[in-house]
Amino acid sequence: MKLSVLDRMQLLAILPTEGNLLNLQIVRRLVGALSFTESEFVAYGLEYDKATNMSRWTRNGHVERDYEFKLQALALIKDAFQRLNDAGKLTPDLVGTAEKFLAGEAVDDVVTAAPVAAMMPPVESKNGDVLEAAVVG
Repeated sequence: MKLSVLDRMQLLAILPTEGNLLNLQIVRRLVGALSFTESEFVAYGLEYDKATNMSRWTRNGHVERDYEFKLQALALIKDAFQRLNDAGKLTPDLVGTAEKFLAGEAVDDVVTAAPVAAMMPPVESKNGDVLEAAVVG
């Protein structure tokens, strides 16, 4: 699974901070795998602001890194997102990352846009004939 800088930061933020021994061992390994190396801090321009308790990056945030999660780790991540979802605590900035882990939870066809041609008024030619609007593309 490909994860961006933002995905990784969000996963690190939602992982449980308490639980049973097995889950906390999995969390420890996930934190190690998802954390940023010193070279990544430089490459992405990562900065941490203690005053706001926020991290940010100034370059190359679009770069994705490939991860393969074992079943137990994947279940733990899914559970973290599911708990936020069930509690109504998901925020808009988490949606993209949550969708990667909560497959099948997405809502399709919520909005349907009319074709552009249907929104354009008919065009009259110089001789008065009405022409249909056409979409070029």
